[in-house]
Amino acid sequence: MVSKKTQTGIQNESIFSQMNIWPNPANGKFNIQLPESKNGKFTIEIFDLAGKPLNINAIYQDKIISIDLSDKPKGIYLLKISNGTETVNRKLILQ
Repeated sequence: MVSKKTQTGIQNESIFSQMNIWPNPANGKFNIQLPESKNGKFTIEIFDLAGKPLNINAIYQDKIISIDLSDKPKGIYLLKISNGTETVNRKLILQ
């Protein structure tokens, strides 16, 4: 007798799977295409690798936003985006 494995349950896909960041790596300016959100608002925060916030905290309702880090030292930064129910973290590479 051959047994079959059956998968059950529903896997919820994050709304952030629809998000795009370009160019990455970049020389200073990053574009972020935000997904559709029920409340339409996103909170964006950027941190250095030590966890220090870069004073770029804002609430956005636009679909495409630009972040300018050209005045910051080259390196890797952490981008945190939340819509109130979900949060996603991404790396930004500044060349």
